[in-house]
Amino acid sequence: MAISFLMFVIRIFFIDLFNSAILFFNFLQSSFFFFDFLKQSVLLT
Repeated sequence: MAISFLMFVIRIFFIDLFNSAILFFNFLQSSFFFFDFLKQSVLLT
């Protein structure tokens, strides 16, 4: 019983960690595109 509960907690923890990593990489990618857009705007003006 305790082992299955522990596996359940670990699974939830890793799924949460995985989702957080995906959100973090999406944030990095969008900020990278945003800075690239700013750089192009500065070069254009």
